[in-house]
Amino acid sequence: MSMKRIASLDETRDRKLSAEELQEWGWRYVDEERIERGAFDSSTMQVWWAKSELPAELRIRYGGSGSFVPLYELQAVVERNPHSATLFPDDGGECMRNLAIARKTITSAAFPAESSPNSAK
Repeated sequence: MSMKRIASLDETRDRKLSAEELQEWGWRYVDEERIERGAFDSSTMQVWWAKSELPAELRIRYGGSGSFVPLYELQAVVERNPHSATLFPDDGGECMRNLAIARKTITSAAFPAESSPNSAK
């Protein structure tokens, strides 16, 4: 995702998404039957999270494209970021940045850097 696109998402801060914006940028998840559900606004997701209605293993994404990540990975990113006040911020740009970090964490864990041939064994 381009920085220009993320910057346009930052404009959604402090206001509800319109119906069109929600379809393009809302939260989505894949249920147990592998059906994509959504789009949902951040406040709805936050209420469900507060009520423990979203399992940590739930695969989620923000926006109409991109890979889904487990909710626990997003939670770990938010907990490490002192600037993130909530798991589901109203700021679309922050949503995308946090998910990008979570995706990078997953990729790094799945494909760790190989040891150099000169490393001690």
